[in-house]
Amino acid sequence: MPLVLIITPLALSAFTHLWNPIGFPFFHGDEAHYLRRAMHVLQGLGPQEAKTEFERPFDHPYFGQLFLGGVFWAIGYPHFINLSITSFDGLKSIVEQLYLYPRVLMGILAILDTFLIYKITQRRYSRNAAFIAAVLFAVMPLTWLTRRVVLESIYLPFMLSSILCALYLSHHRLVSASNNSKIKRFDNIRPISRYLSRTRILTFTSGLLLGLAIFTKITAIMIIPLLLYLIFMKTDSNRLKTLRIWILPVIIIPMIWPAYALISGQLQDWIDGVLWQGDRDGRGLYRSFLTIFDMDPLLCIIGLTSIILVSAIKRDLFFLLWLVPFLLFYSLIPFIQHFHWIFILPLLCIATGVCVSDLLDMINKRKSVARAAIYSAVSALFIFGLISTILLININLNESLFMAQALIIKLLPYTDLKGQETAENVILMGSNWMQSFSWIPEYVFNKGHSFKSYLEKNLPIENENTKKILLLVDRKDQEGFSLTDQEGRSLEKERLYNNTHAIAEISEKSEYYKKLRDQYPYTSVHENRGIERGKIILKANY
Repeated sequence: MPLVLIITPLALSAFTHLWNPIGFPFFHGDEAHYLRRAMHVLQGLGPQEAKTEFERPFDHPYFGQLFLGGVFWAIGYPHFINLSITSFDGLKSIVEQLYLYPRVLMGILAILDTFLIYKITQRRYSRNAAFIAAVLFAVMPLTWLTRRVVLESIYLPFMLSSILCALYLSHHRLVSASNNSKIKRFDNIRPISRYLSRTRILTFTSGLLLGLAIFTKITAIMIIPLLLYLIFMKTDSNRLKTLRIWILPVIIIPMIWPAYALISGQLQDWIDGVLWQGDRDGRGLYRSFLTIFDMDPLLCIIGLTSIILVSAIKRDLFFLLWLVPFLLFYSLIPFIQHFHWIFILPLLCIATGVCVSDLLDMINKRKSVARAAIYSAVSALFIFGLISTILLININLNESLFMAQALIIKLLPYTDLKGQETAENVILMGSNWMQSFSWIPEYVFNKGHSFKSYLEKNLPIENENTKKILLLVDRKDQEGFSLTDQEGRSLEKERLYNNTHAIAEISEKSEYYKKLRDQYPYTSVHENRGIERGKIILKANY
C-alpha cells in the first residue's frame, strides 16, 4: 500500500508533465533567453554574456545556465540531432527537437518535485496528506507552469530538497535526544558522535541546496524564514554552531555572482543590472494573482482556504512562513510574471492535502456517510483536475513559432567559412521578444549575427550599406514604421522598412487564441499568446 501511494502520483506527474512538451505551453521569450545562456556555457564561453551581446546581461545569477549547460553536455545535446538537413521541413523538425529535450528535462524535474512534495508532507504531517498533495501537484492545471524552461522550474527541486533536509534534521534530533537519554553515561560517546555527524551533514546539505537555489535566482531567498524555523524549532544547545554550518553555503554560493563581476571589472554593470531587474514595470501582485486565479480558480480557492484554516486551527507557522515572504516581496517588487507563482504551487497542494487529511481524521469512522462524501469529493477533484489538464496539454500552440524559426535559420547567411560574411556584418533586427529567435542560428548552426531591437539608439545602423539586415516585423512594429513625428525620430525606422523587401509572412495558425481562450480550462491560453500580434513579416536588404 505505501508503494502504491507514491507510485500513483509519480505516474500521473510523468504523464501530465511529459506529454506533448513542445505543443503546450507556448515557448515564452524567457525560455529562449535561458537556453541561449546555456549554449553560451556549453561552448566554453563562460557563465556571463558580454554586454555587447545582450543589453542587460547581469539580471540573474549563473546556476541556471550552468545547470542546463551541464545537462546538455552530459547527454551530448545538440550534437546527437541530425543538423545536416537543409530543407524547410527538415529545419522545422530540427527546431522542434532542439526545444523538445529542454522541455523534457523540465518534465523530469516536475516529477522530482512531485516526489519531494510527497516526502515533505509525509515527514511533517501524514501519509494520507502526502498522497493528496502529490496527486494535486500532478494533475491540477496550474502546475503546467513548471513545463517551461524558466529559473523557477530549475530551482524548485533544490528548494524543496533543502526543506526536506531540514525536516529530517529536526526529526533526527528528536529521535537522537530520546535515545541518548536512555544510554548510560559511559556508553553514549559513539551515539552522540554519530548524531552530531549526521546533524552536521543534514544541516550543511540543506544550506548547500538552498545556496544553489539562490544562485539560480535571487527570489529563492523568500524561503529562508521557513527553513530557519524548521531547523531551530527543535534545536539543541548548539544553535550558533548549527546556524554557522547552515548559513555558510547559503551566503558563499550566491556570492560567486557579484565576485565574478568584481574580478572581471564589471561590478557597476552588475549593480545596474540588479537595480534594473528590481525596478521593471509589471502588472503587480494583485493583477498577477487574478491571472493565476483565471488559470486555475479551484486550486487557488481550496489551497488558500486550507492555508488559513490549518494555520489558524493548528497554529502551524509552516504555511505562513512560506506564503507571507512571497506576498511581501512581490508587494515591493512590481514586476511579477505568471511563472513566478511556481514558488507557492507546492504550498497550495500541501496545505490542501493536510486540510483534507485532518478533516478525515476528525470524522468518526462510524460516520461512514460523511467520510464517503469527503472521499468522493476528493476523487472528483482529482478527476476534474486531470481532465482539465489533459485538455490543455493536448493542444498545440507552437506550430507558427517553429515555422518562423526554421525560416529565419534558412535566411541567415553562414559565417563560419572563409570568405563568407562575418558576424558583425549580419544583423537580425526585431522587437525585444524576437531575440528568442536568435540562439538556434548562432549556437547550433554557426550563423553568427548581432541582434538589435528597434530602439532609437540602434538607428541608424552604422555602415548600413555594407551589412546584411534581416528584419522581423510584427503587426505593432508595422504600424510604428509608418509613423513620423515632428522631431523625425521615426524617419529612420520608416527608411529602414522601405529599403528592405518582404520575403515571407508567418501568421499565427492556432485557433485557440481566437475562439476558446475565454472558456475554462483554456483560460491558460491568455498567457500563451503565440506569435505576438498575430503575424511576423520577414524583410531583408539582400
